[in-house]
Amino acid sequence: MASTDLRNVIPEEKMKTGVLIGPESRSIILLVVILAAAKIATFLPLFLFSDIHHADFLQELGTKWDSDFYDKIAELGYKGASNPGTNDAYAFSPVLPSMIAALRPFAGSYWSAGLLVVNTFSFLFPIVIFKLSDFRTALITELFPVYLVFSTLNYADIITLFFLALSLFFLLRRGRQFLTGVSLAFAVLTSYAVILTVPIFAAKLIFDKRQTTFRRDVTVQKVKELGRFVLPVAAIAISIAAFFLVETASLWTFFNVEKNAGWDVTIVTPVEQLQFLLHGWFTGFHWTVMGTYLPPIYWVIRNIAFEAFYVAGVVLLLMKRNRIPDRWFLAGLALSIMTPLFFLNGVAAASIPRLLLPAFPVFFGYSAGLLRGNRSLALYCVLCLVIAPLVALIQLDALFS
Repeated sequence: MASTDLRNVIPEEKMKTGVLIGPESRSIILLVVILAAAKIATFLPLFLFSDIHHADFLQELGTKWDSDFYDKIAELGYKGASNPGTNDAYAFSPVLPSMIAALRPFAGSYWSAGLLVVNTFSFLFPIVIFKLSDFRTALITELFPVYLVFSTLNYADIITLFFLALSLFFLLRRGRQFLTGVSLAFAVLTSYAVILTVPIFAAKLIFDKRQTTFRRDVTVQKVKELGRFVLPVAAIAISIAAFFLVETASLWTFFNVEKNAGWDVTIVTPVEQLQFLLHGWFTGFHWTVMGTYLPPIYWVIRNIAFEAFYVAGVVLLLMKRNRIPDRWFLAGLALSIMTPLFFLNGVAAASIPRLLLPAFPVFFGYSAGLLRGNRSLALYCVLCLVIAPLVALIQLDALFS
């Protein structure tokens, strides 16, 4: 039998070094290993020392709060998952429940299928960031404490992040307008609020720096590019509207549910949001962590800290003119996610650290600026690994319990 000449299938430089895995593949493997280790470091202390029974620990991660709705929608559909006399399940996107239902026969239960879906996407998202930027940016993003927690729990946020990052990749690295639109359409389908980013993408396509004149041929080309982007996004938007109209006989069901079905989400001023956190019904509950009471001021300080982090990231983005060519677009994208959160009341006001996650372009600013040095990066990683178990503890012990 004739032997295969490996030089025909393996690049010459790898034949010389004896290394079959290239630098890019090694970086991806390292990102995966670090994220897996960070997830274990985040949740292992809770597994060992919390009051949650060890046999029920994973089920606790997959069935509480929003997770319970996703599981029930997958099992019973929207009407069956809604509480009697309400349409509250319609506050949640069908994407994660559909994936849960598809994997349930293989996973054995709805909650385990949910954890499998979410954690799979949690490893894919940093890889897209790596392809979009570099290893440092991907590492900074995946070790962020809120990401570590909510990319492990049975929540749909990570699916939104993945498709939003994929849309950036297709736009900025491949110049594929239609695939950009398809990816963004799936992000919108997973989190309806992402529709607010569409004008930023459209502006990027229209005012791209490659366009130096408004000659007729260039203008026609821009219109075609914009059309290829808008088509899938518009199709998804129309499909969502049709879904609500057919299922609930109203286009406004989502907004009515968010306002009236227990989440109490309304548009307010930032001052009114602050007053809600200090004196509203949510912080009026006696939230405790390991027996320690969390006073209303805790929620205010927590929100301000995360908001300041993201605002600083936008500033760093705009400062790095030479290192981040698309800084205005990325900053605008982050701000389109961040700005509405300053004007929401109810449970949304108490969920701001999680709701800020789609503003991940701020990490590009940190990677090129404040965390560019190895020492500052190492300090950031250590702080993240210290804070992440605390974020998980508060979520599981205070809220989930």
